[in-house]
Amino acid sequence: MTTSSMRLTHSIPFTLIIDMIVVSGLYLSISYAHILPIPLYMLDPMKLLLLPVIIYTGRKNVLFLAATFPLFSFLMTGHPVFPKFMIISLELVVFSIILLSERFTVYGENSKFFFAIIFSKTIYYAIKGILISSGLLTSSLFSTPIRIQMLSIVILFAIFWLMKAQLSKNK
Repeated sequence: MTTSSMRLTHSIPFTLIIDMIVVSGLYLSISYAHILPIPLYMLDPMKLLLLPVIIYTGRKNVLFLAATFPLFSFLMTGHPVFPKFMIISLELVVFSIILLSERFTVYGENSKFFFAIIFSKTIYYAIKGILISSGLLTSSLFSTPIRIQMLSIVILFAIFWLMKAQLSKNK
């Protein structure tokens, strides 16, 4: 199944509904991040919120939201901090571009999904490392434990797979 065949529709009303749901989810995750005892940011909530956008809407919408989620969060709460929100924006855009690309489908959708996560995270950590070593960012390179990142990948993949399975049923 190709990424383009996963999309149900490109209609503007449908895209607006998906966007409202996803942006509401972003609002709620920002709100709950301050209430819950666990740090939600460790579970990659922005990627999680991008999955329905990637699957159910068009490329321009996906790239716009991928680029602006971290900025929106920064403007609402001050987190992620500057310049980290710009690195996260780039990570989300790279993740989205790979998932939307037909070029990476040769080994199947599942492999493409894992490649999108690995490649986007590699870019994120490379740029973060450069900013830390240059003194433009003061934080540790790996602030989220590896086991939490692995859990995040499993959750993201499970949701991706469930959305794909649902779409297959609807065809």
